[in-house]
Amino acid sequence: MAAAVTREIREELGISIEPSLLLCVVDQIDRQAGQHWVAPVYLIERYDGTPSVLEPQALSAMRWFDLDNLPEPLTEATRQAASALRRRTLLN
Repeated sequence: MAAAVTREIREELGISIEPSLLLCVVDQIDRQAGQHWVAPVYLIERYDGTPSVLEPQALSAMRWFDLDNLPEPLTEATRQAASALRRRTLLN
């Protein structure tokens, strides 16, 4: 899974990452859209390169946000990832 995430980030943002910890796995079912997907969410503590939008049709609104000031609406995967990161931060 980490290899797929690393490849996707390189394709979409043009940066190299090294996933250091699996934060959570989001199992999301969207009955209305007839979709089911599983999203592994990794902690990335550093990256190489300058992030840029390489898939503008999918990422045109990409921005950096503080964890405690995320915009709405959020995807379910983003909600669960933020929650897992907050829990990890509280434990450390």
